[in-house]
Amino acid sequence: MNRGARIPFCLNGETIARMREVLAAADYSELGIYHRLQAEDAVRFEPREIPRLMEMTRRKTPLDIFIRLFLLGAPVPVGAASGAVAPMALDDWTDEGLLSADGDAVRAPLQLVPASRLLVAFDPSTRHGVVEAQPDHVHGLGMSSLNLLNGTIRREVGAALDLGTGCGIQGLVCARHSRRVISTDVNPRALNIARFNAMLNGLENILFREGSRFDPVERERFDLILMNPPFAISPDRRFWFRDGGMAGDGFVKALITEAPAHLNEGGFCQITAQWAHRRGEAWTDRLKRWLEGSGCDAWVLRMKTQNPETYAANWISETEKNSPQAYRERWRGWMAYFEASGIEAVSTGMIALRRRPSIDNDFWVTEDVESIGDGAGAAFYRGFLLRDFVRRTRDAAWLDTAFTLAPEIRIEKSLTPGMPGWALEKIILRHLGGIRFAGQLDGRMIDLLGRCDGSTPLGHLVDALAETMGTDRGDIVASVLGVMRNLVARGFVLPPGIL
Repeated sequence: MNRGARIPFCLNGETIARMREVLAAADYSELGIYHRLQAEDAVRFEPREIPRLMEMTRRKTPLDIFIRLFLLGAPVPVGAASGAVAPMALDDWTDEGLLSADGDAVRAPLQLVPASRLLVAFDPSTRHGVVEAQPDHVHGLGMSSLNLLNGTIRREVGAALDLGTGCGIQGLVCARHSRRVISTDVNPRALNIARFNAMLNGLENILFREGSRFDPVERERFDLILMNPPFAISPDRRFWFRDGGMAGDGFVKALITEAPAHLNEGGFCQITAQWAHRRGEAWTDRLKRWLEGSGCDAWVLRMKTQNPETYAANWISETEKNSPQAYRERWRGWMAYFEASGIEAVSTGMIALRRRPSIDNDFWVTEDVESIGDGAGAAFYRGFLLRDFVRRTRDAAWLDTAFTLAPEIRIEKSLTPGMPGWALEKIILRHLGGIRFAGQLDGRMIDLLGRCDGSTPLGHLVDALAETMGTDRGDIVASVLGVMRNLVARGFVLPPGIL
């Protein structure tokens, strides 16, 4: 893989500090943009939306000009750009590399996006064919980045590692709750952009180091490790942001198996990942073997699984824009690679580790996760505490415990035409917290859960259920405890002291 030399920024600290002041004065922020574009939350900057958004920024205030340059990718006249950056000179911005002048027009070579109360620069998206992907392309805030941002356990920590930092967003947010952050990447251009972003946001507790995997932090340990790596399962070695350079899911495996040695006791590692389903082998068994003897509890969240045909098409669509023939040839190459590797499907999700000294660490899976949204970091942390409760609590203590329902859960009933009226088909218990997923229960357990108000021990609820069913308590207690263990581990039901 060729190391690109397209280093975009000069990194003049004084100039960047003044840029920050100019952008703040224009109210170039998430709220400022939402108000200007009359949006309630997120704004879609897709090609079909550009004409409408250009119309909405027609007044050409400094905020309008910055929206056009950095979000819409539109050129603006030199005079308009000069007015927007005043009292700075336009040359300060072009010399630094954030803007470029071409005759009477000014453009922004990179996007500069407000996110998480930060300003973050990165390369324009290749998804809509506006730009062609280069080997050293630096991705912005894609779905995997947002999942990791939402899912990060935000505790005050001493040292955090952002491995594979890309544009730097994970490390920038970690700097708010970490005394020291180290951000690494194998792509020197990404490190240059990440350094610029740290300087633009006035963050001084981040160190940047170049290198692959854990090489830049040999023998160092951390309280928090975050990784949004190049996890694509690909036969190619073309792009820093996509291809890890190892066969199959070997790059993700290497990161997961190496991470525990760099965690302090009680520390967490969270990684966005894709992993292979190999012919004749359960994928859960493969991942479990990766972590045997690691000294870490592991929680795997599977969000989706794709067949090889769809998986390859999605990735190749990111990079092959202008040549249908090249697209077809590359897709066929990926198909041959999957067949030779025995890969029948690929899953996407997140893996969280917690360093805990034990002869028998936990490994568990939550499947069919719908989304990892705002507040998911707290849900991750709570999930580990709930597993601790499930692991250490004996049956008698379960029956003596008064449980409560998590406030984020909802019940959905599916009805089908019956004789007469409607017949109940199934009952879905849905978790609408930071980690969104669902499970199916029968009506009797739903009734029992409805009485989990934090004041009645589970044993009393089992007695009432047995009486309703006309059976002995001993006939149902084991099955009820089995269901409750699963519901507690998944966060539907909470024991005292865990919210």
